[in-house]
Amino acid sequence: MDRPPTRVLCCPHCSAALNLSAQNSFRQAGLRILDWTAYTMTITYHDIAAVVYELMHVPWSVIGFDLDRYRPRLFRLHRRMQAEGGFRRRGDTYVIEAEKP
Repeated sequence: MDRPPTRVLCCPHCSAALNLSAQNSFRQAGLRILDWTAYTMTITYHDIAAVVYELMHVPWSVIGFDLDRYRPRLFRLHRRMQAEGGFRRRGDTYVIEAEKP
């Protein structure tokens, strides 16, 4: 399974929307973006606790993540992880260089 948590737990277009929103936020703050470099990384999780840990400690991965609210979806993901031997997540990260003109 190669989908980021936002696509598994939320919607298929969240990552692109968040990227555009972040760029707009930089510009609205009066910053000029000099470099916006995207990197893709792959992480493999072998138990649902690791997924939950990341979701709770990296709040921007799924905006508004709440364990109780997502419990049914997490349980389905847990079952898939057991059946498929893990959960592989591809995600984007950015190195951003910006300046105040």
